[in-house]
Parts: sequence; C-alpha cells; structure tokens
Amino acid sequence: MKHPIQTGRTIGALLLLIIALGIPATLFRGISSSFEESPDFLGHIFPILGEIRISILFHVAVAVLWLCVALVLFPSLAIHRKGIARAFLALWIVHFAVIIHGIIGTFEIISLSEQYQEADAIHREILTRMGHIRVTSYFIDHFLGIMVYSGAGFLWYYTLFRTRMIPRPLSFWGMMALSIVFLGCWFNLMGLPTGLWPFLQNGIHMIVLVFWLLNKGFRSKIAYERVAASS
Repeated sequence: MKHPIQTGRTIGALLLLIIALGIPATLFRGISSSFEESPDFLGHIFPILGEIRISILFHVAVAVLWLCVALVLFPSLAIHRKGIARAFLALWIVHFAVIIHGIIGTFEIISLSEQYQEADAIHREILTRMGHIRVTSYFIDHFLGIMVYSGAGFLWYYTLFRTRMIPRPLSFWGMMALSIVFLGCWFNLMGLPTGLWPFLQNGIHMIVLVFWLLNKGFRSKIAYERVAASS
C-alpha cells in the first residue's frame, strides 16, 4: 500500500481532474428538464448535437475516473472495515452502470432529433412524444446516479471521520453536504425542483477537499491503524 500522504495526493489529483472534466460535461449537456413540456425541443437541440456528443465523452471519462478513485481507495478502506470497502466499490460500479444507461438514453435523444429534421408533421408529433419519454428517463438516471454517488461518498467520509485521516470538520462537512445532495435528488425525483444550491454547496466542499489533499494528503496511518484495531 502507498504511503497515506501519497495516496491522499493521488486522490486529490483525480478529484481535481474530475472537476475539470465535469464542468464542460455539464455545460455542453444541452438537455434540460424543461424539454419535458417543450413541443419542439428535438428541433432546438439539433444545432448543438456536436456539443452533446462532446458532453457524452466527458461524462464517460468522469465515470471512469470515479471508478479509479474507488479502486485506489479500496485498500485503505478495507483496513478500517472490509464490509464498508466492498459496499463502497459496489456502489461505484452501480454508479458507472447508471451513467452508461443515461448515456445510452442520450444517444437515443440524438437519434430522435436527427429523425425529427426529416419527418412530416404527424411523425414529428410521435417523435416528440418519444423524446419526452427519453428526457424523463434521462433525468431519472441523472438523479439516481447522483444519489448512488452520495451514498458511496458518505461511506468514504464516514471512514475518514472515524480514522481522522483528514480533519474531522472536513469529513463531517462532507457527510452533511452529501446528505443535502441526496435529499435534493429525492425532491427532484418527486417533482419538487430544488434548483442548483444542493449541488453547488457540495461542489464548494469538494474544492476545499481537493486543495487539502493535494497539499497534505492523508494523515499518517498510525492513527488509522489504531482506530482499525479498536473496531
């Protein structure tokens, strides 16, 4: 196993890359929940299909990077408790599967938009109805994926809180931030839009965490092993 400081800095670098790729992935996404009521959204998104495809590439890269984070963290989590480590890795595998399912749905929306350009009025209405279903499915996948991410992240922050490998206020903040994200996703799935604030506050925490990890890494494994021995 790598030294905790080196492992922490590796995770910090991966998280920084995830943030760097996640921003354009979101900006170029081109799919909005307002499309569920728009009668001509398939025509509106046609000029930006190239950007949507770029967004897909970024989303795949981010999902792969999260799996890398899970694999790097798995050995250190297993020191504390193997059950938590296995659940953590399993959640990230589920997260990857949900993201891929959402990406497949995005390709279906792209295909519908391309067909929409050449269809007559009757077929456009059919394609629009199909598109509305795909958009609804897309956002279900989107929020479910974030909820799985919140669960996996919570397990990690809980372990960090127990082991004190980062300052406890920082790990506690992470648990609270992800709890808010989870609830925000739940409200959105129930048809109660929350806006961006539940997700922005988590982004602020992640930026702080990244700077801490890049600078300090994880604390010495002495404290980590002491807690593991007592549990």
